[in-house]
Amino acid sequence: MVQSIGGIAKYSATDLDRFAQELNKDGICVIPGVFEQKLIDEWTQAFEKLFYERQNQPGGLAPREISGYYLTLPWIYPFANELVFANPVIMGVLKRVFFQEYVMVQLGVDVPFQGSDYQETHRDFRPLFSDQIVTPLYALAVNFPLVEVTAENGPFQMARGTHVLPREEGLKKVASGEDFVGNALQGPDPALGDNFWAPEVAYCDRQFYLYYSVGHEDKNHQLRVATSDTPLGPYQDVGEPLVDPNSCPFAIDPHPFRDDDGQWYLFYARDFLDTSDGVRAGTALFVDRLQTMTKLAGEGKVVLRARSDWQRFLANRLMYGEIYDWHTLEGPCVRKHEGKYYCFYSGGRWETENYGVDYGIADNVMGPYSDAGNETGPRVLKSVPNFVRGPGHNSIVLGPDGKTEYVVYHAWTENMDMRQICLDMLIWKLERPSCNGPTWTPQTISNY
Repeated sequence: MVQSIGGIAKYSATDLDRFAQELNKDGICVIPGVFEQKLIDEWTQAFEKLFYERQNQPGGLAPREISGYYLTLPWIYPFANELVFANPVIMGVLKRVFFQEYVMVQLGVDVPFQGSDYQETHRDFRPLFSDQIVTPLYALAVNFPLVEVTAENGPFQMARGTHVLPREEGLKKVASGEDFVGNALQGPDPALGDNFWAPEVAYCDRQFYLYYSVGHEDKNHQLRVATSDTPLGPYQDVGEPLVDPNSCPFAIDPHPFRDDDGQWYLFYARDFLDTSDGVRAGTALFVDRLQTMTKLAGEGKVVLRARSDWQRFLANRLMYGEIYDWHTLEGPCVRKHEGKYYCFYSGGRWETENYGVDYGIADNVMGPYSDAGNETGPRVLKSVPNFVRGPGHNSIVLGPDGKTEYVVYHAWTENMDMRQICLDMLIWKLERPSCNGPTWTPQTISNY
């Protein structure tokens, strides 16, 4: 499948080679900027007229699951347009994939309406011989959407790489979910390390940005960002760190936050060694304005520092050549509520029962923030002896009703064999967030 998105662009032979490689490997490639907006607008107008004409004809529309239809397009202008069916970029990719004569067999449209859902799991094309015999690519669908592919309009979803698997093996991988991810990030220089931590993705001006840290085990982590035209990736690293590793030798857990005025900020965790004014040495929270989505403004400010015993990571820890009573605040997640900024964070040691989620409050996105009142422990999520250990690194999402907020976080199983994803309702009382969790039994979401 070849997926094309908006605009107009020129591609080199090297680009076409890369698209063909992605197609053979993943079963899909995304080619941005192939079509001019004028052409897409012409298709949209002509399609709307054709759809309503077919709607009134017996058999004019073929049902496609719930609230979805399929219809073939007539071989007339603007549908029969050489810029579409003989587009030089698309033809260049096809020649690299097929290596022999090929023909166009159909021109048609899938039409999802409000209330539609994903189609049942299926192959785009029937196998040449049987479901157990894998063949090279022999048929392709070329798609270009007439709407933005967003969560609201229904994101595109496919299982990468399953085109080279027998049916049963492919379905097993689909059920496990692993093939819906693939290799999202085209990694930077291997010399930077092979430990990639805590990615977060932001969407701005038709571009997706993946913020992450990379380092060697738990040392020398630096913040970086990679870009992609689609949420599935692959994401390409921009080639330089967001924060200079010479002045900041350890930075993790980037969290992009967009304020109401459209300005983006990046919250993250970094190391501090001073102990003035009652703060503890260790990892703590920092924020800077994003000048662009790939460059910080250099106006950074401290968000919160550790001040309480429950935030201790390890006493007598050797760090930077000296021994410290090391404390940790990490995993920032910012939510604006009733005009105030709430920076949720996780404190303590991630694999112990003292780890939990707390928050700081500010009137301005850049601070100052205060987490006063948490001296005895985290106020949002904390361990439940014998059931849940070390809940933390939360995000906040909306429920099916579009209003109710939920805290999504990870926590250890009691036998410490794995961390699992958990979800509990976020509650606001007197401008203070809290949670009835962590829960350890199945819950029902009924408010929709």
